[in-house]
Amino acid sequence: NLKIHLLVMAKSEDDSCPRYLMPHSSFNAMARFCLLFLCYFVRVSSRSFRSSSELFGFNAGKLSPPKVASNRFNSIFGVRGGSDQEEERYSRQVYALGTRAHKLIRTSKVYLDGPPSSGLLYECAKNLVLSGVGSITIIKPSLPNDNLDGQYHDANFDDLGKSYQQAARSELDVDQIVDEYSLAQNYLRRLNPSVSVSVITSDDFMKCDEEGIFLSIDRSHATQVQWNEWCRKSNMKFVSVETAGLYGKVFCDFGSGFKVFDNDGEDPLQSPLGKVEALTETGEIRVNCIDSEKHDVSKGDVIDFRDATGSSIGLSCTVLKVINPTEFLIETNSNLSLAAFCDEVNQRSISFSRVKIPEDLDFNTLDSSISKAYTDDSLFSLCDLDKTFDRNRRNAILSCFQVLGEFVAETGCCPTIECLKAFSQQAATSHANQNVNIPTWKRTVKWFTKTCRGKFCPVQAIIGAIGAQEALKATSGLYYPVKQFLLFDCDELMIDDNNDQEEKDTMYDDERGQAYVIGAKLSEKLSRHRFFVVGAGAIGCELLKNLASMGIKQLIITDMDTIEKSNLSRQLLFRDSDIGAFKSVAAQKTISMYKSDIDMEVHTSKVGDDHGPFNEKFWSTKVDIVLNALDNIDARLYIDSQCVAHGKALVDAGTLGSKGNVQVVVPHQSEPYGASVDPPEPAIPVCTIKNFPYLISHTIQWGKELFDALFSQRPKKYNELTQALKRNNLETVTQEIISELGIETSRETLKELLEDIESSCQDDISTFRDEAIAWAAKYADRLFRRDIEDLLLKHPVDSLDEDGEPFWSASRRVPKSVCYGLEPLEPQQTKINENLVAFVQNCAKLRIECCNPHVGNDSINPITRDDAASALMALNPCAGDDHSHSQIQFSKTLLKKKTREWALIEFEKDDDSNGHVDFVTAASNLRALCYGISPVDAMETRRVAGQIIPAMITTTALVSAFSCLEMVKLVQKADLNVHRNAFVNMATPFFAFTKPVPAEEIFNIKGRGFTTWDRTIIKESKKNAQAGGITVRGLLRRIIKRVGLDHEKFQVSSISFGPYLIYANFLHEHDDEILRKPLWDAIEEALSHDDDFSERDNDNAKNSMMHLESLQNRTFVDCSVIIEDIESGEDTEIPPIRIVRRSKLT
Repeated sequence: NLKIHLLVMAKSEDDSCPRYLMPHSSFNAMARFCLLFLCYFVRVSSRSFRSSSELFGFNAGKLSPPKVASNRFNSIFGVRGGSDQEEERYSRQVYALGTRAHKLIRTSKVYLDGPPSSGLLYECAKNLVLSGVGSITIIKPSLPNDNLDGQYHDANFDDLGKSYQQAARSELDVDQIVDEYSLAQNYLRRLNPSVSVSVITSDDFMKCDEEGIFLSIDRSHATQVQWNEWCRKSNMKFVSVETAGLYGKVFCDFGSGFKVFDNDGEDPLQSPLGKVEALTETGEIRVNCIDSEKHDVSKGDVIDFRDATGSSIGLSCTVLKVINPTEFLIETNSNLSLAAFCDEVNQRSISFSRVKIPEDLDFNTLDSSISKAYTDDSLFSLCDLDKTFDRNRRNAILSCFQVLGEFVAETGCCPTIECLKAFSQQAATSHANQNVNIPTWKRTVKWFTKTCRGKFCPVQAIIGAIGAQEALKATSGLYYPVKQFLLFDCDELMIDDNNDQEEKDTMYDDERGQAYVIGAKLSEKLSRHRFFVVGAGAIGCELLKNLASMGIKQLIITDMDTIEKSNLSRQLLFRDSDIGAFKSVAAQKTISMYKSDIDMEVHTSKVGDDHGPFNEKFWSTKVDIVLNALDNIDARLYIDSQCVAHGKALVDAGTLGSKGNVQVVVPHQSEPYGASVDPPEPAIPVCTIKNFPYLISHTIQWGKELFDALFSQRPKKYNELTQALKRNNLETVTQEIISELGIETSRETLKELLEDIESSCQDDISTFRDEAIAWAAKYADRLFRRDIEDLLLKHPVDSLDEDGEPFWSASRRVPKSVCYGLEPLEPQQTKINENLVAFVQNCAKLRIECCNPHVGNDSINPITRDDAASALMALNPCAGDDHSHSQIQFSKTLLKKKTREWALIEFEKDDDSNGHVDFVTAASNLRALCYGISPVDAMETRRVAGQIIPAMITTTALVSAFSCLEMVKLVQKADLNVHRNAFVNMATPFFAFTKPVPAEEIFNIKGRGFTTWDRTIIKESKKNAQAGGITVRGLLRRIIKRVGLDHEKFQVSSISFGPYLIYANFLHEHDDEILRKPLWDAIEEALSHDDDFSERDNDNAKNSMMHLESLQNRTFVDCSVIIEDIESGEDTEIPPIRIVRRSKLT
């Protein structure tokens, strides 16, 4: 059965992504599409859900020097390229692909055959090079006349190819580059110096006996068949890609017995086990998760039970039936009885997970597949559900691609509209069973004929992304491949079916291909529009490259982030020399190489700041269409709000590993981005983190919080207290601490202060080093032995809760204290010892850095494992705190000594030499071992603690291309039903497109409908402006009159500016002070003197201040208004009232 994952995917606060890769409002539309293929097993994968805090941290604006790459990454990848600096560039990609697949990709060999001027060739090669394949070899015809496809690809009509070549010639020394193959070779080398790029003649290539992946690009069907047969004989995997106008095709042949190790790339969820129980009547076993935790299994899955160390207990089974998200039924082939099986699992296992079973696939050659493809639906991967199941449409496209090469060989050129009859007849003969007389077939062949000569940048980028991803699948066995055809088209762009050939023959120097495909008029419109690209990261780079190739002349770019090494694996506009520079500035420099005549306005400012460059005037006059390339949910919502307020079109895109989505917002037609409210992020209870963890994510969060407490909050508190001691006496400071923190917490704070003062007064670095090691060992003993024992004293194993139920049950696991043990060691104790040693090593190292920030690491002997182990063995398990309450007293001698200021250390995930991730890993794993949770390695800890977003260049390139397609439709003023929101998963592969949800219509008192886009305009009179602005009383009258209501029957119930209440009739109806006040003063007062201002958090306070500052420069404000029926008392919402400030207009 084909499993299609309808991905209700990750909430983006950052890359990543979106909020929901499939918004709630679009999910119903997606469900309707599912009805088209009831024969398939549709599965909503809970594995696709990830928390926003886990996935989308926004790091924009953080200025820091280039990071030192990770030694761990180098050991993990263990492949050519070798250096830490080179392997850091893949640190985000490895989280999407996994270590095994990434190693295979880094040693893979890919051979490219295609026209050297082809934009599709550059796209495929760019994606592969940035992905870090081992080597790229471009095949060059041995003799000029060897290239039988010379007329099949017309370089004059390939705008993307010309842009790439222009960029390459600008970046390289063109005097030393003679032919196009060498130009491509040297350009690709610049994209990723760790990838070997070479050129080989076709004769020499055919003498090679090495295995690899062969990628045929923009070649005729006959040439593809020849290369495919040669690859079969040479044991090479074969992928072919080509585009023709608005159409694209992908074909894969990976031979017989190709093994797919992981068909979706999703890590099986390790679900905490509640219990298993035998159902003797049916012979089945019911499995329950802990409390509300969910599983990710489906019928037929094999699951494996695991113990506290994460190891399998050797009892696996098969899922018979899923009852609900927390329980399911299984059967087992074990020789144990049902009761014995359940007892064994309940006693030994704490979790379970799916077992991924490799799958063997058999492929057919292109020659044998093409004849079956016209009647065999199983040979096609799904792409656009509306179109894939239309066999006549699909066969028409396949026929056109099949005979296009024959037509070119016979006529010497691609067909034009004048050749429609001849080309249509030739396409009809490609297969005997085609129904060529229906309108769908005729229309598809006509549009193919009209556009096939030209190359369209977005289609090339889409097919280039898919083709590169299929090559990566071929070398790694990761993800399910295209089996065997994938067809894509965007012929919905052909709204005007009357475009004549004269217009298409209009010759543009730069966008000749695009003008030919979509028409010169539309291409000219594109060049006149002003585009605002928000974000110049992975998606932003691809957007800018596409826009430059599409002839866009006016661009505004902003990104406040700077370039890091890890960006280089998916952001083609940046080079190693750009590390540390602002992304928007570096992108401008590179894009000018693609097209020198682009007018680019570049900013490094944060969006959301109204008094910066993105003020009201900017949104009103300088922007036509906004293209989001953001990784932050708040920024997305702000951009969306500005687009709604000013009636601007928006295209938003996001990715998460192999998944991606694009949402188009059409002014006054579709719902805005912010219309679908995300559910609140489930928070982990504090008591779970502090005392009752049962998932590794709980212990990682605890470890991260411990890092912040020890090396950021504690040094900060120390600095504050030592400064206070210089100003006041000890008794005063002590009383202030007790007053602020309470007696119990103040005792601990004073003990920590004494420890830190003593350490700070230590002048001898060597002595302080030893003290730091001893301190770290004692702290480890406190956390993982004494605190656990204290918890068990408070809540004994057999204790009951308030309801008389066992206290330690369900998600509350009985903890066990751990301490350093001596040989001989059990596997569990070995893990404990290793993590204790790592904890002490890194804890001591970080404490030294806090206390001695100006002392270089070279001045201190490294803390070895033996040092840490010795300190742990020297611990006295019976010893208590060094400082009891009665012993806390500060020596006058200590206080008189000059204490140094301690450094605050911020958690940095990307520098493996700093010990930050190692500390959190050790702390988390020790905590996990105490609570019977399987520990994880530093890679997983880094991902969770650092909120790392998996990222791949192929997915980024794909969603960027879809964004550009929707952008063209926006310029085209296409109907809403022509637009498409995209939801893709390149792993499965799955491509779904839905029509945007229309803006919700709300009906007012008079039965008139309005949407969130509508505004009721009220302009200040000149008299009002001279008097300081329209008064609240005046506004109330104008509102009733403006909406056409009887003031004796209706009244304004409330007026709000954002979240701030300006007027409410039950409060202010007879308040002359507020009624006489100018509206602008009333709004300013509401922002400045909110009754709850002091109680609101800092973010809300900052927002109110930003509103207050921006109000001074606004020419209008939008207020929400509620109208009340005086007789019935019913409230009704009306469209927002836009009050235009006359004084600002003049």
